[in-house]
Amino acid sequence: MAHPAQTQYALAATQTGKPTRPRPGSPHRSRLGRPLWSWLILRPPQRCAVTDKTVAFVLYPGLTPLDLIGPLQVMSALEAVEEMFGVEPRHHVVVVAEEIDAVPTDTPVRVAATSILDDVPEPDVVVVPGGGAPTLRQLANPVLLDYLRQVDRRAELVGSVCTGALLLAGAGLLEGRRATTHIGRITGSSTARGRRTCRSGGWRTTGT
Repeated sequence: MAHPAQTQYALAATQTGKPTRPRPGSPHRSRLGRPLWSWLILRPPQRCAVTDKTVAFVLYPGLTPLDLIGPLQVMSALEAVEEMFGVEPRHHVVVVAEEIDAVPTDTPVRVAATSILDDVPEPDVVVVPGGGAPTLRQLANPVLLDYLRQVDRRAELVGSVCTGALLLAGAGLLEGRRATTHIGRITGSSTARGRRTCRSGGWRTTGT
């Protein structure tokens, strides 16, 4: 049942075409001279625009599927939970590669991307999986290295799994930063020996 003062307020608004000021002594008045409930009628909550965050996993021929699928599964589950509970902003997960076609991995499994590199120029989070010899060959791939440099300018977080850190280093993104990678590939004073994870500003590297 509507409050009597609310009914009176609505009736006055209907007759005059605009809300009227409540009489002094009306119940539930705020310090601003208007009933508390009237603020709900005249000023509904305003929702700010929220932009989803894009999480891009970088795919290239010959990578280790585990380095991709492990974190991809976790982030995909996060996206599903955020959608279920209406959490904003949401993390939208994509897999990017030079081509949309499936590429070979270092197992019999082939993996396909959801988008090409040009379609995701400014992801918020970037994850670079690792691998063996095919990952090292990507150090001579100017398209992939240029993409990593490009997304690094705007991304909030850039990370790698295992030898994916070598690609970040090949793109010049780890210059002067502490990082870690596969134990068999750790060289130089800038690597964090014995560390499974290493943080340096907006960069995260993990090793095995």
